[in-house]
Amino acid sequence: MVIFSLFLSVMAYVLVMLGMGSLGKNVFSNTRDQLFFQIVRNFLCVIMMAVIGHRFLPHGLTLLLAGAMGAASLLSSVSSLACYQYGPVSISILIFSSMSMLISSLAGPVFWKESISILQIIGIVLSVVSMALLTEKSLVQKTSFKWFIFLILAGIGGGMQGPVQKILATSAYANENIEFITYSFVFSTLASVITYFLICRTKKEERITYKIRGTVLLLFLSQTVLAVFLNINNLQLVKDLPTVIFFPAYTIGGLLITTIASRFMFKEKMSSRQTGGFICGLFALLLISGTLDKMIALL
Repeated sequence: MVIFSLFLSVMAYVLVMLGMGSLGKNVFSNTRDQLFFQIVRNFLCVIMMAVIGHRFLPHGLTLLLAGAMGAASLLSSVSSLACYQYGPVSISILIFSSMSMLISSLAGPVFWKESISILQIIGIVLSVVSMALLTEKSLVQKTSFKWFIFLILAGIGGGMQGPVQKILATSAYANENIEFITYSFVFSTLASVITYFLICRTKKEERITYKIRGTVLLLFLSQTVLAVFLNINNLQLVKDLPTVIFFPAYTIGGLLITTIASRFMFKEKMSSRQTGGFICGLFALLLISGTLDKMIALL
């Protein structure tokens, strides 16, 4: 069941990344567009969680962690959407997802004393090499400094979500997962609304450039359902698996499928250097996830 749950999370992750990439490339034209999406999606997530949960009185630690999770989720979502505007979707996903994976994976060995092998350490080094190969000079020249800033912010936002989930999963309030997810969306919605009105004051010339109907409506609804599913399913997987296993395994499947799909959906091509970087990253994640260890043991 754990393997099946992990597979479902990987597929949901791929659909989220492709949907966000499509919104960032084809629908959103400015910051107000992005934030309005965050508000609508998070509000719908709150409604879904209220229907699912029926419990609204968590302990203080759960509430505090939910606030941290909401802030990290908002940072990751807004920054990743900005990445798609300033740079290629497939490479953006590869880089900030790898950064998030590193932060989440190393949290276990550093803070919870989870074991880590030599091959996993080698894999971490190779993942850094992979990111260097993926970001070649020609790619840098076609992007902007803003792209790099948003990549870093998206990586940090995504990476912090894993440790926050792990803290809850290893605490005395681990059974308050529904309350935790509900209030994560509540805090994220409030943060999105505050940020939206601040942007309205500073960028008065911006207007929402799309209407929520047709394909846009379907993308909004699908992102809502996928966000709720991933939060519930991944929180359980964090309980069942070490961080150094779960996050690389979750990321490697998602990155492989998303990168291939992005090349077809968004007509983006990878150079030979970038292809080498992707292969290097794939091998690195195999090392980090322990898959290679198990293959060697079987031999």
